[in-house]
Amino acid sequence: MKSGAVLLLLAALVVGFPAFLRAQAPQDAYLLGPGDTVDVVIFGEPDLSRTVTIKPDGTISLPLIGEVRAAGKTTTQLASELASLYRTYLRAPSVSVVVREFRVDRIYILGQVGRPGEYQIRPGMGILELLASAGGPTTRADFL
Repeated sequence: MKSGAVLLLLAALVVGFPAFLRAQAPQDAYLLGPGDTVDVVIFGEPDLSRTVTIKPDGTISLPLIGEVRAAGKTTTQLASELASLYRTYLRAPSVSVVVREFRVDRIYILGQVGRPGEYQIRPGMGILELLASAGGPTTRADFL
């Protein structure tokens, strides 16, 4: 059971590690994904501007242009694509995309910790902070 508990804990931490890395990355390198909420502003066109959440299939829906793939793109890439799509309807559209709310990543910490279970990862959160949020290791925990 000793090594099993350590493996479960490590597996839980590794699953959450990509979110930790994403939180450390520069904003320009952040890739949008399902669950992110973005403000799409078309300057001079308040009726077309929207706050939208990226759907599970990775798309957003906007007036005139419909469904657009947003997942896997940076805000700059998405703004550029939207400006291109809106050129069909507007003369020289200027588009801005800003992340309003980042998606919430969750991990599961299991094994010999004070409070095993599901935890949210906040930007900048490290492995030791995650372990502490789960109540730390119990006296039965083995880190070998």
